Amino acid sequence: MKKIGILTLFIALMFSSCSTTKVERETQMSFRGDWTLDQIVSDQGESVVITNLFHHSSVECFEGSSWNFVANNNKGSYILDGTGCPTNENEFKWFMEEDGADTYFMFKRVDEGVKAKDVVSGYKMKVISVDDSQAHLMHEVPFEGGKMSIHYYFSKQ
Repeated sequence: MKKIGILTLFIALMFSSCSTTKVERETQMSFRGDWTLDQIVSDQGESVVITNLFHHSSVECFEGSSWNFVANNNKGSYILDGTGCPTNENEFKWFMEEDGADTYFMFKRVDEGVKAKDVVSGYKMKVISVDDSQAHLMHEVPFEGGKMSIHYYFSKQ
């Protein structure tokens, strides 16, 4: 009987360690729906020109882009905006992750014909703020031997 109790406790601990926290779930639910990426700003000011975001396209293509987040299956998509920008729908998998007091938005682009489990690289952005109408994410990237922060400002459609 004692073995069954220990086994039950072990299984319960395993499941609880893999579950998402309340903060992660709430933040994830806040993101669901349709959003517009309104503005992208670097902490380096206008002296730095960002030419390629997420190994995909320019800031000009991402500003004004439409994003859709589905919370129940962690899938999403975005369509770039702007003259000369690729106009195809880009799918991604996403989730939230807590690290101490911070919450991070994690996503990886999944190209057509590729399974999400086969994509080994992605992006991690700190959630600065999110509510029912707007979101602010921050992405740190390598820059001149240090780091640069890129801020993304979304509004809900």
